[in-house]
Amino acid sequence: MNFVASVTERDIDFLVLEELQVSHEFRDWLSARVFERPVLKSHVGAWHSVVDPVHGESDLIFMFNAEDGSTKAILIENKISANAQPDQGRRYTERGEKGKAEEVWQEYQTCMIAPRRYLECQTEIYDCQISYEEVMAYFVAGRSKANRSDYRATMMLEAVKQDRRGYKQKVDDRMTAFAFDYWKHVQESYPTLAMPVPKPRAAGNNWISFLPVGFPRSIDVVHQLSAGYLKVFFKQMAPEFEAIRDRYQDLTSQFPGLEVELTSKSVAISIPVDSVKPLEVSFDAARTIIVAALDTLSRLVQELQRRGVPS
Repeated sequence: MNFVASVTERDIDFLVLEELQVSHEFRDWLSARVFERPVLKSHVGAWHSVVDPVHGESDLIFMFNAEDGSTKAILIENKISANAQPDQGRRYTERGEKGKAEEVWQEYQTCMIAPRRYLECQTEIYDCQISYEEVMAYFVAGRSKANRSDYRATMMLEAVKQDRRGYKQKVDDRMTAFAFDYWKHVQESYPTLAMPVPKPRAAGNNWISFLPVGFPRSIDVVHQLSAGYLKVFFKQMAPEFEAIRDRYQDLTSQFPGLEVELTSKSVAISIPVDSVKPLEVSFDAARTIIVAALDTLSRLVQELQRRGVPS
């Protein structure tokens, strides 16, 4: 007999929201986990389903005063099995940057919580990922409030088991076929971009990733099809933003529209290209646009290799 008939994302939203509202221990654990060091001084607030009219919805936002005197925020996306929306991670960053620009907080991190199996398959970029199993382990360790913690641990376990029972990310045949045709073209015409063999994809998974020869794993190279961008992410390199910007900013003369941007913990080189809607057109119908984008990406990668990439 299952503990509950089913666990929804909203159930987990409210479980986490309650802990953020009432448990100093949970707030301390979560903030230290996300910011990778003890940072919490005092609680400001936690909110569910916070909607920005331009940049979309955050499942949860947790704000707190930090030991360094700043106000910090964690913007949380919660998933059990639902398909990710296109560019969902980027929109979380946009909401974080907006809050920073409006001085609602001075620093923020984006975070996805989901079953471990989901996190292993998803491709959206967040500053931090925390598995349900890790949250469950936190509750299991909370023996000072054994009954309450056991209940929460059991709820997280049911959500994990539900994911295993078959509430899986739905594979979209159109997106999967498009990615495979894209891969075949890269293999034939741009082998040094080293695109990994694509796995079955959900409808919203429309980023194409590359592992160019000579690039370290700390660099992500992607073609954001629907958004219409080529991007190179230097992960965890935000402290080196000015040096990276100075090294590559003059590439605007070769690549119109190129920008070097700070994206939370990372630095990104971004180049606009024509967008492609893989669920609306076949690869062959979009071939001209994709070839133009790949030509640009190939030249960019060669230039970055020539100048040297940070690692």
